[in-house]
This record gives sequence, structure tokens and C-alpha cells, in this order.
Amino acid sequence: ILEVAAVGSVVIMNDKVGLIHPSVSDDEIQELEKVLGIRLGPATVNEGVGYVKVGSIINNNGIIVGETTTGPEIMNIQAIVMG
Repeated sequence: ILEVAAVGSVVIMNDKVGLIHPSVSDDEIQELEKVLGIRLGPATVNEGVGYVKVGSIINNNGIIVGETTTGPEIMNIQAIVMG
């Protein structure tokens, strides 16, 4: 994914849904969704950071994002998580 050595920094997920770096291609997202069995959506946190792992935590009860995450980012994340 994106030729990043620390793949875990570009995606976070729970049992049903995940957030992924917005530069990941649609084809890669579809392939990952098939392999993982969850829905993924491109997102950023903390004013445009694509490495979602550094600014968010997710579990089956909800998501916590960094305090500098903007309103539009939160709305996008909410749309992905709520499906």
C-alpha cells in the first residue's frame, strides 16, 4: 500500500469498517475489502494527515480522533463509520 514500510500507519479498522489513507487507489481498497471482509473509506485526521493511525483509535464501540481533526474530516469519518 503506497509503498510505505509501516503499512499499519495508513489504515485503522474494527470488525466492520476501517479508515485508509486517501492516496490508496480504489482498486487497492476493493482488494483489501475482499481480503479483510470489511468496508474501507479514505480519510484524513488532524488537518489533513493521511496516516490515520497517528491521529485516531477505533474499536467496535466508536472512534476517537485527534483534537486538531477538522469538522469536515469528522463528518467524512462519521459517514464512513456509520455507513
